[in-house]
Amino acid sequence: MLSKDIPNLVNHIRCYANRLENSKELLDIYENDLLKYVERLLKSEMGVQTYEQIVTRIPPINMVKKIVDKLSTIYQSGVVRKVVDGNDSDQELLEYYVDKFDINPKMNQGNEFFNLDRYNLMMPFLDDENKKPALRAVPNDKFLVYSNNEINPMVPTHVMLMLKKVDCIKIKGKMTQSWMVWTKDEITIFDEDGDERLDLYFEGMDGTNPYGVLPFQYYNSSQNFLVPPADSDTKRMAVLMPAQFADLNYAAKFQSFSSIFAFNVDEENWTLAPNAVHFLDDKPGGGNARVEVVKPQVDITEVTQLIVTQLSMYLNSRGIKPGSIGDITTQNLASGISKIIDEADTSELKTMQAAVYARGEVSFWRKVLTQMHPIWMNQTDAPKTTFSVGARIEVTFPPQKPMVDRGTLVTTAVNEINNGLKSRKTVMEELNPDWSLDRIEEEIDLIDGVGDGFTAEDSNQST
Repeated sequence: MLSKDIPNLVNHIRCYANRLENSKELLDIYENDLLKYVERLLKSEMGVQTYEQIVTRIPPINMVKKIVDKLSTIYQSGVVRKVVDGNDSDQELLEYYVDKFDINPKMNQGNEFFNLDRYNLMMPFLDDENKKPALRAVPNDKFLVYSNNEINPMVPTHVMLMLKKVDCIKIKGKMTQSWMVWTKDEITIFDEDGDERLDLYFEGMDGTNPYGVLPFQYYNSSQNFLVPPADSDTKRMAVLMPAQFADLNYAAKFQSFSSIFAFNVDEENWTLAPNAVHFLDDKPGGGNARVEVVKPQVDITEVTQLIVTQLSMYLNSRGIKPGSIGDITTQNLASGISKIIDEADTSELKTMQAAVYARGEVSFWRKVLTQMHPIWMNQTDAPKTTFSVGARIEVTFPPQKPMVDRGTLVTTAVNEINNGLKSRKTVMEELNPDWSLDRIEEEIDLIDGVGDGFTAEDSNQST
């Protein structure tokens, strides 16, 4: 009985409370709500007056979003799904669900969660309002997986979805978090006080799982933990970088103004135009009046290089080979850091992801087409056929090519032409995959001095 597992599930939730909180904070940062975490860090390190000065100079730099988006591209083009050992109706059924699930954009969202926080849960479900199948990437702070499989504890036996907070049964006026939990046979709802909540059951819910399988697909980057440890490194780096830039901005602000020290001067007769004037009485009652100037000095170049080096080390620790660092100064700092990430080689990580998601999709489609579709097909406009016994889905991702800069590609292409390994037309096609064959031929004619530079595409556009 699933109800007997509730005490263990409640304990599991408590053990992973900090993990869920970390997931929530990472998701906040990815959705560009980073500022509050940087402010919290600076406030803990600075005095009150210093914090009031520096907080207005925190730059809007979010390297987490850029890195995650850089890594999450395997679903953006070229994914091929086909039926093996099946028939035309099986392929039609697959294409129906690919369309209704809006599969690639939804899987891309899940892949973003995977790269952000090391795991991801995809949930196919029947949209009761629109009467059609749908797919959801569950945010990582809204679910937990649990296993009581002692032989293979890396396989989830329970999936818990966080629901709303509800009134506690035992203590009047207290609110408690509710959860829905699935096994392959049962479903129930419970709260974090350990009470099963039949009063929260949805319409038509009777405690049984109609599918006979967990209607989810779980993707996990760890080979050792069912729930991978929190990625605290990413959160720390995300907050540290804009905090260091704020330090630079703060230093630059005060370096722009000299601090004036006025000794034995009547403050009432002083015009306070400079940024900072300090009135001192070094010899009470008899000191000579004088004014001295102190100009702060900050080695901005050294601090800049420190930030860049830390970013480079962080990328390497993630298995990302950073792009060319070059000569980064305060003038080109933002563009320089952006270039490091843009030109980073992520091919190895993407190849790993493609393997993980290809295996996961095979399991995902088996559940959808053989276990869920027979229940859904009479409630939707899905094809009224069942998936053939013995048929399976094969998923192929395009090869993840290493990042190579344009100059290197051109040099290699020239060498291949000069050594008779490739024709100019083939090389032009490889260097310019978006060009049409007519455009390539016209470009070659133009290089040879045959063409006039006016292409067929130009002619079409002019008419």
